[in-house]
Amino acid sequence: MKEKLTKLLDDRRFYMVISVVIALLYWLLLSLSDDSNIEKTIYNVPVQLDYNSSVYMGFGLDLIAAEETTVDVTVVGPRSQVSDLSPDDFLVYPNVNSVTTAGIKELRLLYSTVNTTAQYSIARLSKESVSLRFDKIVTQSFPIQVDDSDIHLADGFLMDACYATPAEISITGPAEELATIDRVVARLPGLVKVNALKESTLTRGTVTLLDAAGQPVDRTLLNVAQESVEVSIPVLRRTTLNLKVNFLNVPQGFNVESLGCVLDHATIDVAVPTSFNGDLDLVVGHIDMGADNYDCRKAQSFALQLPDGYTNLSNVDIVTASFDTQDYVSKIVNVSDIRVVNVPQGKKITSRTETIYNVELLGPADRIAMLDTLEDEGLLDEYIIAQVDGSKVGINRGQQTIAVQILLPSTGDVLAVGEYAVVINVE
Repeated sequence: MKEKLTKLLDDRRFYMVISVVIALLYWLLLSLSDDSNIEKTIYNVPVQLDYNSSVYMGFGLDLIAAEETTVDVTVVGPRSQVSDLSPDDFLVYPNVNSVTTAGIKELRLLYSTVNTTAQYSIARLSKESVSLRFDKIVTQSFPIQVDDSDIHLADGFLMDACYATPAEISITGPAEELATIDRVVARLPGLVKVNALKESTLTRGTVTLLDAAGQPVDRTLLNVAQESVEVSIPVLRRTTLNLKVNFLNVPQGFNVESLGCVLDHATIDVAVPTSFNGDLDLVVGHIDMGADNYDCRKAQSFALQLPDGYTNLSNVDIVTASFDTQDYVSKIVNVSDIRVVNVPQGKKITSRTETIYNVELLGPADRIAMLDTLEDEGLLDEYIIAQVDGSKVGINRGQQTIAVQILLPSTGDVLAVGEYAVVINVE
């Protein structure tokens, strides 16, 4: 054992190791006893971007899309205090006192130590300012348009206006971003591979935001209420309706076909529900031959009104009925055969007028010529009747002027033109 110790003490390397250890111990002793000021940099101290946010929020503004920001903080102070500092020991934030309007602002960074009694101080930051954007966060409703470019229809079918449910959508975000939205559309990618439609369909539409140029809007800062909507696709069937008019109060024995009534639009194309199985004849109006102002020589026009569920495809709003009376001539006669019909029970109605003068008859030239012959033979009175409708008499006793209807029951194509009346007596 003694020999080994003697050998170790004689080895120079032993003394070299001992010298290094002693030097390290001496340096450590000096370090612990030295509390002089030193400079140290603490890295990646976070900048509290939303610090004092109440200042700009008071102007209706919000901090927009601010990414996490850090700075390096250099401090000077006693070695014992700065040696163990970390990012949590500092508060760094932007000076937002000047932020009153929207836009991008270059703001000076303010700083302080968390420990208010610390004996060290902040010498500098790695950067003195930060660029931040402020804007108003608003919510706006946009109507939803349906993009029907992917819809294919079978032959003979057409589509009414598609609509989305809900009809509008709410979008929240910076006012500047919302201003770039020109329209909101619901696209229907699910219909690309669907066969041609023959009936109304419900599908889902993807909500897409487009700018004025038709390009998608960046949605990074926008909150869209929902990403898809239900889309209704009303499919209709094309068909043709035959148009016609009805005649009311046709004089007894008169054949309305003799008037040669012609409509300027005999048919129209319409779109009807695919389940339609109704009448293909549509009455566009009624011609009242008993009306005071009726004259078969004058055309009559009717506003075209379609039943509910029909869509007019022919761009026809007015239908005009005209009559083939080009070869008609008139004749003035006196009527003495005055009859009262439909007399209410318990009443007695007689005409005090014996003859109605200057009654104008209108009809084909050959038929009027026949009446001329009958007149020459003294037989015309047998063919013309003035008829009073007793059910329209409004008094129970006394005299009353009442309209009469002139009838030529045996001719079939001659009419009386104008208004005529007689005085009746009611008992």
